[in-house]
Amino acid sequence: MPGSWRNMYEPGEVPIPVGTLAPEEQVRIQTERVKTDCNGNKKSALRSRCVNRAREQLEPETEEEQRIFIAEFYAMISSIDDSVGRILDDLDRLGITDDTKVVFFSDHCDMPGDHVYDCGCKPQGYRAAMQVPLLIRYLGRVAAGRRTSEMIDVGVDMPVTLIDLVGAAPFVRQTVGASCPFRTEVTITVT
Repeated sequence: MPGSWRNMYEPGEVPIPVGTLAPEEQVRIQTERVKTDCNGNKKSALRSRCVNRAREQLEPETEEEQRIFIAEFYAMISSIDDSVGRILDDLDRLGITDDTKVVFFSDHCDMPGDHVYDCGCKPQGYRAAMQVPLLIRYLGRVAAGRRTSEMIDVGVDMPVTLIDLVGAAPFVRQTVGASCPFRTEVTITVT
């Protein structure tokens, strides 16, 4: 990420997630998780992605590190938003919008300190890890500005959606998913 974006948000001004724990409490909870989730194997413990350096398992995050991570997380989102906007603007400028299908989605979020997890760790199905962007621009098929709160599974529904959008022939092995945002149940075969 370019430095101009990296420095877009002031770390001291970003909110810390509600329930963020003091470093000693972070260590206590992560140690308990190692016992219960990793059979005591410390090497299997989560490792914070909070700073751009190697961290040891169970090394707590400081509030300053969390704020830097969250500020950079916000900057990444702003950078992506700007880039997608420029692509859409260029399609309009080139006059090829009507002939171009645009699909943008992400695989996960980074849980920036939510639910007492280290920044960048996402081992649970919390909304902060699972709710990701999905943008489809397909003139004549998807209404502009349409929003949905339906559950769309990126791993299951997006392959079906992409095959549907490009009108590709079915494959051989069968899989089930729903083409979004059309939400028509479709069974396809995949090789």
